[in-house]
Amino acid sequence: MNEDINLVPGKRKTEAAQKKLLAKLRLFSIILLAITAFFSVSLFLLKLQSPLPSLRKEENNLLASLSLLSQKSAKILIMKNRLNEIVILEKKRKRLDETIGAVIEGAPSDLSLNSLNVDKKSVSVTASSNSLSSLNIFLDGLVDKAVKGKTFNKITLDSLSLDSKGNRYVIAVTLELL
Repeated sequence: MNEDINLVPGKRKTEAAQKKLLAKLRLFSIILLAITAFFSVSLFLLKLQSPLPSLRKEENNLLASLSLLSQKSAKILIMKNRLNEIVILEKKRKRLDETIGAVIEGAPSDLSLNSLNVDKKSVSVTASSNSLSSLNIFLDGLVDKAVKGKTFNKITLDSLSLDSKGNRYVIAVTLELL
């Protein structure tokens, strides 16, 4: 009969309510654990199937190729700049091939050029021949070019001599360049 007498009202009710609450909390924690496990597995599978690593590799490859292309384009720009500078320098400098060609052009076959010195403003020529008429033809050609003003503007006869053996005439001429 002692058991039927309940001196503490609600003790059984609170124990039952606590057991119900504990059961609900266990169920809730199991459900949260299952949801967490489901999402973890889902994220893992999505990460495995994601194209992100391959996209990163492709991006790195593209960046590497772009850096190579930028190096090549820099080299091309440097070469283009140097070529432009070469063209400017070629326009500024005097054409020695034309100057030497003008001196040699029209020289008789029995005339030999002993020396040819080219400076910035002048050309010195030493020529020799067995005949004075060959030297005259050579000088007349130089004078014609100086009169026409193509390459020279002044001719100075430095010397005319007979070599020590007495069989060749030697002439030294200085030509002022335009």
